[in-house]
Amino acid sequence: MAESVRNNLNLKVQLPGQVGVRFSDAEITNIMLHKALNKMDYFRTRCVEMEEKYGLDFKGFKDKIINGEEDIFAEWDELALWQEFFNSFEEWKQKYEELNRFLV
Repeated sequence: MAESVRNNLNLKVQLPGQVGVRFSDAEITNIMLHKALNKMDYFRTRCVEMEEKYGLDFKGFKDKIINGEEDIFAEWDELALWQEFFNSFEEWKQKYEELNRFLV
């Protein structure tokens, strides 16, 4: 079992079989950091695709849809999708930053 203490936070990770023996705590943390970075990058890429498609950033598109004079349901669907991409990016970014601070 890998255990680490940082800023009054106890983190325990239970690993199956010989995994804990074969990898150090730092290596496991690096694997988790890499996973978070990949997820963050994936959702950021989806946000960039939406920015290029609509020529607006997320906030600008959201304002346009919410304040628009007519409801275009396809755009509301796109807003819901983009909101998920944006929220997921922010969540994985936070996880990445937390893991990164853990390594310092």
